[in-house]
Amino acid sequence: MALTEAGGGHRELPDSLRTLIAARLDQLTAAQRQTLENAAVLGTSGAIAGLEKFARELGQVFHPEVLHELDELGLIEVHGRRWEFRSESVRDAAYQTLTKAARAQRHAGVARAMSSVGQLDDRAHHTAAAAELVQELGAIEGVPTNVVEQAVILLSAAADRALDSGSLRMAVRHASRALELSVGAGTADAQLAHLYTVRAGAYIDQRNFTAAGDDIDALQVLAETLSDVRLQAESFRLRGSLSQVAGRIDDARRELGQAVDLLRDTDEPAQLARAARARVHRDVRWLAGRCRVVLR
Repeated sequence: MALTEAGGGHRELPDSLRTLIAARLDQLTAAQRQTLENAAVLGTSGAIAGLEKFARELGQVFHPEVLHELDELGLIEVHGRRWEFRSESVRDAAYQTLTKAARAQRHAGVARAMSSVGQLDDRAHHTAAAAELVQELGAIEGVPTNVVEQAVILLSAAADRALDSGSLRMAVRHASRALELSVGAGTADAQLAHLYTVRAGAYIDQRNFTAAGDDIDALQVLAETLSDVRLQAESFRLRGSLSQVAGRIDDARRELGQAVDLLRDTDEPAQLARAARARVHRDVRWLAGRCRVVLR
């Protein structure tokens, strides 16, 4: 079970609204404020058990009755074993009153609490949120020193799964976030190449040809820098797929043929098969097009 169903981003509230809500939050007890802030980091709703687990990861004592007090105050609704913010504005204000270091610590705590429940997208999000704050502020007590590396690995895995399941928007989002974290972080070239490959594939399926071309160019530069035949072939395969979707059939034939030729002498049967399938699919499309012309 996930700790939360919505661990996403936060809106910047107008100053007047933020000030109004912050004044109300200042009237809370320390326990109420702590619980509300933890919930704000988790998301808009979730299981009470998850909120308790998160508190334990932070070394806090969780008091279930505090949630009911927040319910009576009109800030959180409690439904059996679940909680939910009554207003996204309250959630955003509670989150924004935390210092950036505190946000990083709590996001890292959520990620630790999720390590055994298999919620890859949420774990990747919270690890990345902590990593982004560490990159901005420097080392933060209570946040792993290798949090950036962890975030890139988790985001990459989440991007892979999203692409495999056809969730193109999420594949682009996860891969983009990982690439942004990789800037200046010493991420291995092979990892960068994989992220460009995943994002380019998603962009092609989205018909975002310009963005796909940029990622393929970046992949080709890495392939040439590393003298990696496998990556060179992958860049030709992607470029051929892009040309095919864009209707440039002759270019697609040439580029997919180059990918197959490069892979013939390598020990990459799976990649060779994928490139060959793409070329066959292109030939079938080309023949179908020719038949339509003849029939007319």
